[in-house]
Parts: sequence; C-alpha cells; structure tokens
Amino acid sequence: MKLLASDFDGTLNYGDTIMEEDLEAIKAWKEAGNEFVIVTGRSYESLKKQLDRYDLPVDYVVSNNGGMIYDGSGKELMANYLDTITAVDILYAMHEISDVAS
Repeated sequence: MKLLASDFDGTLNYGDTIMEEDLEAIKAWKEAGNEFVIVTGRSYESLKKQLDRYDLPVDYVVSNNGGMIYDGSGKELMANYLDTITAVDILYAMHEISDVAS
C-alpha cells in the first residue's frame, strides 16, 4: 500500500473545479489498494462541501495547516489547539502591526 497526499486549493481544485481525469486517477489509485489524503490550510468544515460535491474518496484530511486530522468519514483523529493566553497574545501582537489583517 502507498499513500498519495495532495494540497487542495490551487492544486487538485484548480479554477474552482477538479478535473474529471484527476478524479478518475484518484479512484483508480484507491482501487489499487492505496490511500489518498488531502492536506490543506482550510478547516475540515470548509472542505466538506467540496468532498461531497465531487464524491472525493479520501482516507484522511489533514486540515488547518496540520492542526487537525480527520479520517475519511470526518471523525476527528487529532487536534492541536493554542492555549487561550497564547492565542490572545498573538492577536494582540498582530493588532500592533499595521499591514496585518485577521
């Protein structure tokens, strides 16, 4: 068994669509007994509609720039969160920089 991981936006999903040839290749990859993973900066919730839209057969989704991992059914397998004080400190620091938007 092998694993293939792909970014989503601008890579697999290009121009707001996934090419049919790519979908067929992913399905053939899976049928050969391999696993397919989406790795993205997005949240799982924002990706879910696209997964459903294309009936994309994923084994795992690594989301939030590696902060969360889900299995193919959407079950959370791993989560990393900032503690509240660190999160507030980061927001405060970003607020002090004029060219940062959050």
